[in-house]
Amino acid sequence: MSVGDQFWEWPNVKGQNVPLWPLSMVNEWVADCRREWIEGSYGYTESRLAYSALKQMALGGKHIVVFGSERPWLEACALAAGASQVTTIEYSNVTSLHPAIEVITPQEAARRWLSGTLPQFDAVASFSSLEHAGLGRYGDQLNPWGDIMAIGQAWCISKPGALMLLGMPVTGQDRIDWNAQREYGPVMFPHLVANWRQVLCGMV
Repeated sequence: MSVGDQFWEWPNVKGQNVPLWPLSMVNEWVADCRREWIEGSYGYTESRLAYSALKQMALGGKHIVVFGSERPWLEACALAAGASQVTTIEYSNVTSLHPAIEVITPQEAARRWLSGTLPQFDAVASFSSLEHAGLGRYGDQLNPWGDIMAIGQAWCISKPGALMLLGMPVTGQDRIDWNAQREYGPVMFPHLVANWRQVLCGMV
């Protein structure tokens, strides 16, 4: 199944379409992951790398949080790698019909954190998302430290020893392609992952 298949199909009370992740679609993508033949949002090579990394994170029976996801290919890979539950934090009001995937907005995540009802996650994953944080491209508030704050929040809501899969443009040069994305080099990348220790690197 390609990522172009329709799942923007459920009108809300205002007559607007909201993202819908059907159970059958997610299950098919999980099966595609296990065959290592999922296109994802960025092509087969990058999707295979992401799935390979998730398998090495020993996710069996664990709860993983995904930062930013328009299409649930990364969630499908996490389930295929053994995760029992996925919570996705996404700006859009996504409706997931898969019982193992919950999607909440950053505002809802903050509300649960303050009320003590947001769990500590076993693992973190984000692919081509955090480099956009704070640039306003997806309707988020402008914040020059949005990416650093998001990684800090990931550290705060994950358990000690949690692993993180982080897919983003590490190009060797520090730059902001306003307002599309950031590219990371020797200055910005160490600041971004200051509280984390890199254990594996896969390049496309």
